[in-house]
Amino acid sequence: MRADTVNQGIGLTTVHRIIDRSSGDMLVVTGDAYQRQRGGGMLRDNAAWQGVATAVEMRREALRSLRVPELLPLGDAVPPELRFE
Repeated sequence: MRADTVNQGIGLTTVHRIIDRSSGDMLVVTGDAYQRQRGGGMLRDNAAWQGVATAVEMRREALRSLRVPELLPLGDAVPPELRFE
């Protein structure tokens, strides 16, 4: 893992906030489980995803009113002393 992890998660957090404000949906699949905006679940018995897959859906008309800089998690970024290794 890189030594500089202070920006880790900012992209995913910002995308999640955009989706939330645009009445969209996000799907994250990893291992044998998945999570959506409104819940999650387990994949079939013999299914397992090696890695992480994401998919997003957004309403185009809702995107016009968004101000992305206001959604950036600048004040709640992960402190550099936290490590996810």
